[in-house]
Amino acid sequence: MEYKEDALTGSDKQFDTAFSQVEGLVWLPWVGKNYAQGKHRVLVVAESHYSVQDDAGNFEWGATEGPVNILETRQCVEECPIGQEWPSRTYQNLGRVLAGGEPADSAGLWEGIAYYNLVQRVMDYSGDEYAKERPTYRDYMRGWGIFNQVAGIIKPDACIVAGVSAANHFEEAMGKLSVGHSPVELFDLEGEQARARCMGIELEDHSIPIVCIKHPAKYFSYDLWHGFLQEKLPETMEYLAALAAVKE
Repeated sequence: MEYKEDALTGSDKQFDTAFSQVEGLVWLPWVGKNYAQGKHRVLVVAESHYSVQDDAGNFEWGATEGPVNILETRQCVEECPIGQEWPSRTYQNLGRVLAGGEPADSAGLWEGIAYYNLVQRVMDYSGDEYAKERPTYRDYMRGWGIFNQVAGIIKPDACIVAGVSAANHFEEAMGKLSVGHSPVELFDLEGEQARARCMGIELEDHSIPIVCIKHPAKYFSYDLWHGFLQEKLPETMEYLAALAAVKE
């Protein structure tokens, strides 16, 4: 689907020239229009875009064939959590875990943060539950290299990663890239099988704490993970709650 840049009213395009220089960055990151001047810059990183094949063999996003829509990520944010044009459990739960409840101002939340996918390759979700494509070792290693460049451009004060698998390759990737970093720490949450991960990187004189939580697509307790984020990133979570103005 063709999408015009001027229709994306909630995003900030000031970093796009720098983004265009990042090798391997397929989809332009979402940067909310209030991100740059915000008191606390927060980058949220999801795992990947996906496509679903229909009965005719066509993919939902058409991203596996033909020209790539570099605005896909921005389009999704404008249409789903901001515009409420179609449902997504992932976006809904992301909003809840960031805000600590159902955001009263979803647009305010998303227009105040940055967001993109670590893996810059479409995953095929057209198979059954046990045949859905998952990112490879190479995807994650390349993804962390791209992450360093994106973070260096928009300079977040904190990063929240939706999904814990990528952290398994973090230290190896940073070592190969000669990027200063703190090792991955694992944390158990009561009643939760997925283990949280916390680490960080040093980009020039800028330290960025990174917290990885369970992917919010399903079987997700937003209040449990929100509590963990509050413990590890208290200033970040206070700022996000103010942006979202949580419903009572």
